[in-house]
Amino acid sequence: MQLPVYRYRHYTPTGQIPDSEPVLCGVCGARTCVYRNRLGPGSPQAALTGVFPRHDLFLCPQSSQVWHGQVVRIAAEMSKTASETLRALLLKEVQEILSTHREKPCEPSS
Repeated sequence: MQLPVYRYRHYTPTGQIPDSEPVLCGVCGARTCVYRNRLGPGSPQAALTGVFPRHDLFLCPQSSQVWHGQVVRIAAEMSKTASETLRALLLKEVQEILSTHREKPCEPSS
């Protein structure tokens, strides 16, 4: 069984993804808020080494919602379990959570 990737924060080098191409949240499928040409660490490794390149940040506008965090934690549990039955049950739970929530628009990019 191929597990979906549940990611709600995504960094790329500046200009790698064009403005015309929407980036969707890997958790809920919402269109992410785009913050272009940000200066700062784009990864934990960059933060540790003190290297702060310019990057684009794509962040889900719903990432602060409780249900969104639940999906992320359930997905982490799905990747740990060896049981196909338990994985299928957790996937069903994720689908139920996502079916009850709607997309919220982005705040203006700063």
